[in-house]
Amino acid sequence: MFSIAALLLPAACLRGESIASKKNAYALAYDIAVQSVVSIRGEKHLDAAELQKSPLKGKVPEKDKHESVTGMGSGVIVDERGYIVTNYHVVKGLQKIQVTTFDEKLYHEVEFVSYDPKTDLALLKVEPISPMVPIRFGKIDEVYVCEDVMAIGNPFGYSGAAARGIVSGLNRPLTSLETASYDSVIQTDAAINPGNSGGPLVNLDGEMIGINAAVRDDAQNIAFAIPVDMVASVIDKMMRISVAKMTHHGLTLEESDSIKDAVVVASVEPNSPAAQAGVQAGDILVQSNNLPIHSCLDFTRSMIGVSLSDCVEVVVQRNNVSETLEMAMSQLSQPASGQEMNVAVNRPVTSTVEDGSFQPASASPSYSQNAESEYYRSSKEAIVADVLGITIEPVSAEEYHALYPDLNVVSMESYKIMPSGGVRVTSVQKDTVFSAGKSSIHQGDLIFGFVVTGSEENRWEITSLDNLYFIARKWNDFVQAGSTAKIYLIRNGVPYFLDIPAR
Repeated sequence: MFSIAALLLPAACLRGESIASKKNAYALAYDIAVQSVVSIRGEKHLDAAELQKSPLKGKVPEKDKHESVTGMGSGVIVDERGYIVTNYHVVKGLQKIQVTTFDEKLYHEVEFVSYDPKTDLALLKVEPISPMVPIRFGKIDEVYVCEDVMAIGNPFGYSGAAARGIVSGLNRPLTSLETASYDSVIQTDAAINPGNSGGPLVNLDGEMIGINAAVRDDAQNIAFAIPVDMVASVIDKMMRISVAKMTHHGLTLEESDSIKDAVVVASVEPNSPAAQAGVQAGDILVQSNNLPIHSCLDFTRSMIGVSLSDCVEVVVQRNNVSETLEMAMSQLSQPASGQEMNVAVNRPVTSTVEDGSFQPASASPSYSQNAESEYYRSSKEAIVADVLGITIEPVSAEEYHALYPDLNVVSMESYKIMPSGGVRVTSVQKDTVFSAGKSSIHQGDLIFGFVVTGSEENRWEITSLDNLYFIARKWNDFVQAGSTAKIYLIRNGVPYFLDIPAR
C-alpha cells in the first residue's frame, strides 16, 4: 500500500511543474524585460491651470500660486553602468528625482545627462550598487502589424505593471505632444496610462521595440511608442556628447543594410587613434573594449569610462578575416590641465553695469604645425560640431573692426561690450542645441560672447576654436544645472543675443 505522504509528494511536484508550464510567451518576455524597467518619481510645481490638466496628485492652488505634486513615470536601463532613457516630458521640471529598480533598489542621486525635446527623450544616470541589466534592443524593420507586444511600466505608481496588446500600425505621424512631433511612430492598443510614459514596448522575445510616449485622449486603445531605431540613435548622440568630453577616436560608423547586426566603418580621420591602430574604412566592427558590437550605440557604450591614458582593443573583420587592433587614446595631444581652460573668466571691470565690458580672453596655447597638432585641432572641431552642432572660422580683431567699424562698443541689455574679434559660423547642423527654433544660430553669424544666465562668473569672450571647445566640454555641467545660455552675436551687421536652453 502507498502512504498518504508518498502520494502527496508527487502531487506537489506535479503542481510545481504545472505552474512553470503555465508561463506563456508573454510571461517569459516579461521576466526578461522587467529587469530593465525602472520607476521615476519626483516633485513638480504646477499652477492652477496646469494642475487642472494634469493627472498628477495635488490640491488645486489659488490663482497665481503653485502647488507641489508628485510626478511619476517609467524608464529603461540601456547600460549596466546606470544609464537610463525616459521621455523628456516625464522629467521636465521634475525635482528631487528618485529612481527605483525592479528589485527595489532606490537611487536618490540622479544625474541629468542630456535631453532632446524634439524626440521627447532624455538620458539619466545613476551610480549603480551593482551592474544593472540593460534592455535588449529589437529591430524596427522586424516589427510587423498585428504582432503581439506588451507595455511595461508604472501606471499610477503600480510598479512593473504589464499590459498586453498588438502593433496596430506603423509609420504613424504624431504631433500630439507639446514640443515633440514624429513622422513615424508605432501605434498599439496596449493600455497606456499616466506613469507608463518612458517605459518599453516589448515583443515576445523580451526586446524593446519602442518607448511608450503618448495616448489619444479622445479615443480608446490608441497609444503610441517612439520606435527603437530612433531611440537608439538619440541615445547614441546623447552618450557621445558625454564620452566626447574625454576621448575622440576618429571613427565614423554606420549600421549595415546588407549584414544583420553589423556596424561598418564609414571613414577614419587621418592621424587619429583609430587610424594609428590600423582601422580602415569598410572594416566591420565586431568588438570594442570587450563589448560585442551590433549597433553604433554599442560602440559608444564601449567608450564610456575610457580616458586618454587607455588603449582600447577593437576587433574588426576585413575580407572575412578577424583582426585585433589597439587604439591608443593618448594619440590625442591633450593640453596640460593648466592650459585646458584657456578662456579667461570675464567679469565686469567695475560694479556698475554701464561699464560692464568683457575683459579679453587669455591667449590660447600655440601648437607647432605637425601632424599631431593638426589632428588635435581636427578633434576639437569634431567635438564642437558634435556637442554644439556648428563649425566656425576665427575672425581677428583687425578683421572685426574692418567689418564693423561702428560696433567697437556693443550695448547688450545692461552691458557695454567691446568685442576683440569673434568666430564666424560656417555651418549649422540640424536638430542640435544651437539650431532650436527661434534660438537658432545661422550660418554667417559672428559669435563674440557666451554667458550662463544668472552667473557673474560664467561670462566668456569667444574669439577662437579653443574658446568654443572649452564651452563644449562644460556643456553637460550647464545641462545638469538646468541653465540657459546667452549667445552674443552679430547678424547682418546688427547685434543680437539669443537665449539657448542647455539640453
